[in-house]
Amino acid sequence: MTAISLENETTDHGGPQPPRGMLHDTWVIARRGLVHMKRQPEALADATVQPIMFVLLFAYVFGGAIAVPGEGNYREFLMGGIFAQTIVFTSFGVAMSLAHDRKNQAVDRFRALPIARGAVLGGHAVANLLKAMLPIVLMSLCGLAIGWRIRDGLVNAALGYLLLVAFAFAMIWVGVLLGSVVSTPDAPWSIANPVAYSIIWIVAIVAVCAPLAVRTYQRSVAS
Repeated sequence: MTAISLENETTDHGGPQPPRGMLHDTWVIARRGLVHMKRQPEALADATVQPIMFVLLFAYVFGGAIAVPGEGNYREFLMGGIFAQTIVFTSFGVAMSLAHDRKNQAVDRFRALPIARGAVLGGHAVANLLKAMLPIVLMSLCGLAIGWRIRDGLVNAALGYLLLVAFAFAMIWVGVLLGSVVSTPDAPWSIANPVAYSIIWIVAIVAVCAPLAVRTYQRSVAS
């Protein structure tokens, strides 16, 4: 759905209508984002293939080498971390989609339409929150297949999933902030160059923390 079709949502027989409200306008933008995801299935790789790969990788490659205290099952232990890691990655997706809209001037088109303020950002947030449901479902099914189990009852499980959704919503707004700062999808250099970005952070952390650790250790020994 393009900005032109969004305009059609706010017109009736060629004449402008008064604004229909924040919720309506937000859903129109969100539906546009969902249509884009449907038409570009390769863009869903981070929400489908990647989470399953992480679950299988950590379960079968690292799981046999890590002992859990109390003779617990590592495959159950790792699922919480995989859930959190995947949800954090959702912030980059919304940043890229919002930056893309800024680059192709779709945001400028939206501003010329009679829509509520905040509807564009809210629509991106809602669309990506719905997108975040997909990896949560897939990881849950994959986890159950490899031995992960829910042992505290359906109520606690539902509350746990609700917490995941709330965390996803929070991380999505981090992505919205990032997408509002950068002007093009290429601007998040760390996303396009993850290896180089990781190396830079490794060097920076070691350069700062190593001297501080040595100095602190020497002071503790001297005292």
